[in-house]
Amino acid sequence: MYNEIDECLNEYDGRQAYQLIKEIKTKEKEGSVELEYRLAHACYILSNFCLSKENERYQLLYEAYLSCKWAWKLEPRNAEVLKWSAIISGTLAELKNLSDSERVTYVREFKKFLDEALTTPPDSSIYHMNGRFCYRIATLSEKEKECVAIAFDSLPLCTIDDALDNFHKAEELSSGHVDNHLYLSKCYIAKGNYTEAQKYLMHIIKIVPSDQADEAMIAEAQELLADIEKIQDENERNENSHEPEIGKTANSHSEEESNAID
Repeated sequence: MYNEIDECLNEYDGRQAYQLIKEIKTKEKEGSVELEYRLAHACYILSNFCLSKENERYQLLYEAYLSCKWAWKLEPRNAEVLKWSAIISGTLAELKNLSDSERVTYVREFKKFLDEALTTPPDSSIYHMNGRFCYRIATLSEKEKECVAIAFDSLPLCTIDDALDNFHKAEELSSGHVDNHLYLSKCYIAKGNYTEAQKYLMHIIKIVPSDQADEAMIAEAQELLADIEKIQDENERNENSHEPEIGKTANSHSEEESNAID
């Protein structure tokens, strides 16, 4: 029944999947959990093609959000429902034009769904999301820490190494995803391992983007590579600036040794 829809989703054809789902929903009298989380998936794909149209993107994500909420009420332990509930609530939480209370609501729901999803069979998307959560917490500003502490009643303890561990687990399960490589590179930059960061960034800038989300990540990867190059150039200049002093000291020692011999 869902083979054609799944084929469209696997091929990243969100529009066709969306239309097929709507046709089935019109014919069916009762809802279906399997149909609702697939609708959320289709809406998510479509939302990645309209990053510059904030209202349209929000409407698509909110439709996905309502589908996930409905499905979760019926099957709260369904792994796909939990995964898409986490993906959608997490994406909504990152939107710009939200009130503080809306953002806190989405963040709380995201963490609840994510924690529950982590108890289901291993999935690369779940590990990636957990890695992003760890990275975000580990790199919060002092002001942001106050807001997060309000959302969770206390500040979660997360490190860059925690984030890296999750991103590598995601990579082991399904390698080569642009978003995972981007965050792996960010973690290595945070740790000062620019060589490892460059490896992942170079992979990103070579891909052909499939949507506006990919385009945005490629642009960010190019900026990060440029930043790394500036840092490396600065480090090289600093090293070179010390060389004359070292040479001068060496010459001074040679003269002293020569005088001592004489």
